[in-house]
Amino acid sequence: MNGGGKVGGCVVEGQAPLRAAIGLRLAGAVAAWLLSGSAAAQAPCAPWPDEPKPLPTVLDNDATRARWATLRLRELSAAALALDPDDPARARSIWVHAACLAPGDTDLARRSLATLPAVTVHRPELLRGEVTLAGHDPWRSLSAPVAVSVPQPPARAARPPAAPPPPSTAAADALVAETAANVRAARFDAALSSAERARRELTTLPQKKRAPRTAQLEVLAATAELALGRDDAAHASLRRALDADPSLKLDPDTSPKVRRALEAVRQEGGR
Repeated sequence: MNGGGKVGGCVVEGQAPLRAAIGLRLAGAVAAWLLSGSAAAQAPCAPWPDEPKPLPTVLDNDATRARWATLRLRELSAAALALDPDDPARARSIWVHAACLAPGDTDLARRSLATLPAVTVHRPELLRGEVTLAGHDPWRSLSAPVAVSVPQPPARAARPPAAPPPPSTAAADALVAETAANVRAARFDAALSSAERARRELTTLPQKKRAPRTAQLEVLAATAELALGRDDAAHASLRRALDADPSLKLDPDTSPKVRRALEAVRQEGGR
C-alpha cells in the first residue's frame, strides 16, 4: 500500500479506490447516511462520526489534516450538489458542514446561509352537498368550504397489468459505500464482509447497471485482501473486476501494490 497519514482513524492517502472517481460517486450515499442519524443534530462545525476531532480545515497548519479536509470537502460538495434539486434541506445541512472545512470561502458561506422557501398548506373544510359562497371575493373564497360528492365511477375496461418497475440500485450502492468506508477506515475484515453482501445484491441488477458497480466493488475487496496478506483472494477479486470491465483503469493515485496486482492478473488473462 502507499504510505499515507491517518487523521482521527481515517486514512488520508494510500487507499486509492476511495479518491476522485470512486469517492465522489459514493459521497451522496455516505452524506445521506450521516444526516439520517445523530450527525444532523450536532452543532454545525462539530465533527461527524468517523471524522477527526477537532475538525480539520483546508487552512490547517498540519499538512495531513489540511489534505484530509481538502478531500472531504470534495466529497461533501459533490453530495450537496446531487441533493440540491430534490432535497434542498438536506443539501443545505451538507453545505453548512462543508463551510466549516473551508473558512473564508464565500461561495460555501453563501450556500450554507441560503434560506429555504416557506411552504403554505391550504386546508379548506370539506362538506357534503352544495356550498353557497357569500359574495364574489376571490381571496375569501380560498377559505370557503369545499363541497364533495362520491359519484359512482363509470365502468372501465380492464387494464393490462403494469410492467414491474426496474430494479433499484439503492441497496447495492449502499453496500458498495459501506465497503468503501470500511476500507478507508482500515476495517479490512468488515470491508470483506460488506463486499460479500454487496456481491449478492448486485446479482439482482441488469448487466448494464451491474458491471461498473462490480468492477468498483472488486477493486475495493482486492485492496482489503492485499492489506490482509491474502494475495490469492485479491487476484480472484481483480479477475472479477476485469471480467466486469475489461478496460478497467485505476485512479492515478492507486497504491502501487494494487496496480501491480491488477496488471499481473491482466497479463495472465491476456487482456
